[in-house]
Amino acid sequence: MTQNKFILILLAFLASFCSKTGSENADGGFVLNGTLKGIPNDTWIYLMLNNEEVDSTQFENGVFIFEGSIKHPTRFSLLIRETNEYKRIWIEPSTITLSSEDGHLESANITGSKSEIERGQLWVLIDAYWSKRDSLTRIVRSDITSDSLKSIAKEELNIVRDNRLVLETDFIANNPSSYLSAYMLDVYSTTFGNTKTQKLFNLLTTNIRESSYGASIQHFLDLNEDVNIGNRYVNFSMKDTEGREVQVSDFEGQVILLDFWASWCGPCIKEYPALREVYSKYKDQGFVIIGVSQDQSEEHWRNVIKSENLEWINLWDPNGMKSEPHLIYGINGIPDSFLIDGEGIIVARNLRGNSLIKKIGELVDSASL
Repeated sequence: MTQNKFILILLAFLASFCSKTGSENADGGFVLNGTLKGIPNDTWIYLMLNNEEVDSTQFENGVFIFEGSIKHPTRFSLLIRETNEYKRIWIEPSTITLSSEDGHLESANITGSKSEIERGQLWVLIDAYWSKRDSLTRIVRSDITSDSLKSIAKEELNIVRDNRLVLETDFIANNPSSYLSAYMLDVYSTTFGNTKTQKLFNLLTTNIRESSYGASIQHFLDLNEDVNIGNRYVNFSMKDTEGREVQVSDFEGQVILLDFWASWCGPCIKEYPALREVYSKYKDQGFVIIGVSQDQSEEHWRNVIKSENLEWINLWDPNGMKSEPHLIYGINGIPDSFLIDGEGIIVARNLRGNSLIKKIGELVDSASL
């Protein structure tokens, strides 16, 4: 078990953000004891933070142990690559036990983590949401469902999603000293927007606001511009495929499509033909596409640009959805895009397919008159 590696990486991640509180163990130490019956000896299990491996160890007689030190309760993931088993878990300065009679991570019972108990209590509230969401999603995606029924299911799906947000908003407001509240507010900040996020953030206790999750929320609040149609675009700088710093303002006076996407995003992939068509048609008439990737893997980003012939300007930052452009523009789902006219004004958002092609044509034609 590479405990030293774990402590060094994790403390580097948290040290600049976190402060100790009286409720935490003095040394911040934790022990995670795991038992999964039937797991072969020498099977590797990985402890992940933000999709990065921070520690790993092997099972012995169905048992594994992780030990380390953290400043405050933090959401990790456990991964067994051989079986692709994956489970999220809240670890905090304490002794935590994970056990599974059937040998599967997903069904494991967890004790010793207050934050994990809170997550379980919240999960009971939103469990009905998942069941209804999955049923409606199957209707929407079915090839044999009529268009009229799909339309009704989509409307109902939006209502169900809104109801879940109400539940989670209420949890944040009613549990201001919970790290789970801070985590959820960090996740939903771009969904809630600046005003609502600030209001909920103000409710959190001081030590929660000073956690790593609180620092991430504050970063969003500092950057977000609550950009809407009719506003002037907000400038930013990011590196392109050649490593050069590119700014939106470099193309001021042209019609600009600011496109937020990722290589793994199915709906984004469906938009490639329309983007290739409109770029090919108008690239020599004062039109430019600036693609901003949400990929955390530079390799995947570069491979898709090459394989799909995405020949326009493409920008990337390893922070993915936490990169500055995403926070500035409040991106909570992709694909998303902002269409900017020659005067620098945002005239449309998230147009797709033929609607996008038509609108760009109108803007380019009017700019050339």
